[in-house]
Amino acid sequence: LPHQIGIKLMSKIKFKKKLNIPKDIGSFVREQKRVKQELEQEAREELHGRLDVVITPWNDYKEVAQMFDIVDVIFDFSGYVTGYAVSPESRYLYVNMRPWSKNAFIPDPYNPPPAGLSVERVVIDLARMEIVGRSHPRQRIFIPSDLCEATPIQVSRHFLTTTIKDRGVIIDRHSGVTLASLPHSSVTGCAVNPHDSDMALTVGEDGCVKQWRSRRKTQMKVG
Repeated sequence: LPHQIGIKLMSKIKFKKKLNIPKDIGSFVREQKRVKQELEQEAREELHGRLDVVITPWNDYKEVAQMFDIVDVIFDFSGYVTGYAVSPESRYLYVNMRPWSKNAFIPDPYNPPPAGLSVERVVIDLARMEIVGRSHPRQRIFIPSDLCEATPIQVSRHFLTTTIKDRGVIIDRHSGVTLASLPHSSVTGCAVNPHDSDMALTVGEDGCVKQWRSRRKTQMKVG
């Protein structure tokens, strides 16, 4: 799991103002496939009979830096990032992370330190590129890095949903108050219907998809 999030400012990239859409899209797609197949065939012929294997030096940043875009902003969370999502208006980035202990020393990047058991939530303002909100749960227990599982986030207009242990959680996006805890064994995802906030879904490794409705919606149906 990563401990950093890099952001590329798309305002610095120039996009085409006009798209040249061909009249016959089918012919265009077939032509693109033909060109791709020819390039792949040429690459195979070029490698045929070669015994030398080029190994990419991923541990040498200077050697591979040209293969990637330059990151404009980096947020280092000093812990494992287990989930993140952007709000519908593209203003805020919500991050789930498990922090390391204070002053954690990492001599070997392939052997990271234990992380807190409680998931911490961080809110980043993408307009100002700064952290504007953060929960500070008490970390009494630290677990090995290989036990840190992903906790995906979904952000809607008023709610934030995520997973904790064996349940999905619905949180009020504006106050940070937990509104609902939805029990689901081996849960891997939780989401609120963006068109009907009274309905939510949870999915898990048990192969089940559970549908949840708010008490208000249930009372309306009964009435």
